[in-house]
Amino acid sequence: FPLGVGLGLLVCSAAIACQVRDDEQPVPVDWHRFLSCALWFLAYLGLFETVGHLVSTAVFITCQARLLGSTAWRRNVFCGVTVSVAIYALLDRFLGLPLPPGWLG
Repeated sequence: FPLGVGLGLLVCSAAIACQVRDDEQPVPVDWHRFLSCALWFLAYLGLFETVGHLVSTAVFITCQARLLGSTAWRRNVFCGVTVSVAIYALLDRFLGLPLPPGWLG
């Protein structure tokens, strides 16, 4: 089921991305930024089990915010830590879905 939903979203995203109206110019892709975000995501996936959810998610969100243009490091770190703790509280504590503890476990 999740694979089907993911593939459906991928197909729909590709269809939307490829649509260009006659009166619009396509938006140029910043390939450096795209590849940087993709590499950070792959690193996040690779380190998630070892480092744990709290640390890896906080670092990932902080770095992604920076890559997407935010220059306020304190706010980036605050958002990364807040989102990481909120996801952990929701999934692990309230829904009983264990997340990898990693170094803090």
